[in-house]
Formats: sequence, structure tokens, C-alpha cells
Amino acid sequence: MHESTGSAGQPSPSARARIQGWFLTARNRPRKWVAVLVCLYVFYCLLFGFILPRALHGVATSALSQSLNADCSLERITYNPFSFTLGVHGLRIPYPDGNGIFLTVESIELAPGFSIFLRIAPALGSLKIVRPAFDITLHANGRSSPMQFVTEAKQPTESPAEPSRPFPFIISNLEVTEGSVIFRDEMHGTTHTVEHLSIEVPFASTLQRDSKRPMRPALNATINGKAISVEGRTTPFADTQRSEFRLFVGALPLEYFQP
Repeated sequence: MHESTGSAGQPSPSARARIQGWFLTARNRPRKWVAVLVCLYVFYCLLFGFILPRALHGVATSALSQSLNADCSLERITYNPFSFTLGVHGLRIPYPDGNGIFLTVESIELAPGFSIFLRIAPALGSLKIVRPAFDITLHANGRSSPMQFVTEAKQPTESPAEPSRPFPFIISNLEVTEGSVIFRDEMHGTTHTVEHLSIEVPFASTLQRDSKRPMRPALNATINGKAISVEGRTTPFADTQRSEFRLFVGALPLEYFQP
């Protein structure tokens, strides 16, 4: 039998009712929700993977340049919607006077920590900084080049408040790899270099419950061609602070560092 149709080839009322009820049948209802979930997933990937990173790129570049009074730049900002990792790539901070570059960073990656759901505090699963490079000059007048970023501080109108506990924060892994520093000392006519700088802090927390848990920072670098290594154990946020550091260094000529 052929289903009857209305005028001008339009479906009959019974056919329209059948089409409208398609999504409401028990058999087809799961298909509807799968289609909705797929659409939401695609929208989430497009929004956080492509649209927002590009919007944040302009906002972050403008805000950084305005706050530092320098023509800062970023190559790109990325966000992985699957691992929830935020990436900043190609950071460049010149000096405000235009003479040289203060800092370049190849990439900065931030991943959230799931402990944020267990502890009421911002938590980072990891923070990785790759190839930060500083260029600093100590001028003959005793003023260092980074002082260009420092504005004149206003005199406080009220008495300073008593020190309080730091902002609650947790980071599970902080890592700096392949960093470098060029320090030009015009007062003494010498240049110091720091190469292959790596810093690792497996855990850091400002929470009261973690105040007695020691942090174990480690640093490795090559200073003026000589390898140096530092290992530490510290509780900077405990009521009774205690720090221990072990320094491993080769034949480092200290006469270059005399005041």
C-alpha cells in the first residue's frame, strides 16, 4: 500500500506525525543522544582547540606588552582538549628602550593536576619551561638592564599589613630545561655565561597541610664552562623553616665574581 499524501505533494498528517515521533521512539532515542554528544564533542574541540587559543593570542600579547611597556610577542598559543594542556610558544620580551632582548622562551606548557578536585586550591600537574634565555647587562653606572621594567613605587599611605600565609597553590612537577643566561658586566669588563641550565622541583605546595613536607629542588648548569650541581631539601612554608643544600662544583674561578 502507498501512504497517502496531501495537496501539492505534502505528506499526510499521519506521515508527519510519524516523522515527528521518530526521535521519541525507544529504539531511536539512543541514536539521538549519540548524535547530540558527537556534536558537543566536535564543538568542544573546535572551541578550545582552535578558536580560544587564537583569541587568547592577541589578548595575551597586548596585555603583556602593556604591563611591561615593551613590544612583546608570541608565536602561538595552543590548547590540547584531550590532555587539557595549555602551551605558550615563541615568547619574546625585548627591553623597553629597544636595545636588545631580555628574555626568549621556546615553549611553556601547563597541565592541570587532578588534586584540584581533592584539595580546594589551584593545582598544576606540571609546568615545563623549555629553553628560556636571559640577556642581562650590568652597566658601568651600577644599574642593571632589567631595571627598565621597574616603575617608581608609590609611597604607602597606610601602615603595611602583617604578613599572611601565601596564596594556596600546588604544583606537582616544575621543570626548566636547556636554559641560558648571558650576563655582561660592564663595571668589570667581563661576561659570564650560564648554559644547559635545568631546574627541577618534583613537588611544591603552600597549603598548611603540606607545610612540613619538604621540597627537593635540583639545579644543574654550566657556568663559564664549568659544571655545577645543586641539590636541596627545604620547608619554606613551615612554622620552623629549615633548608639544606649540597653544592657540587668543579674548578670555578671565583675572581670573576668579586665585587
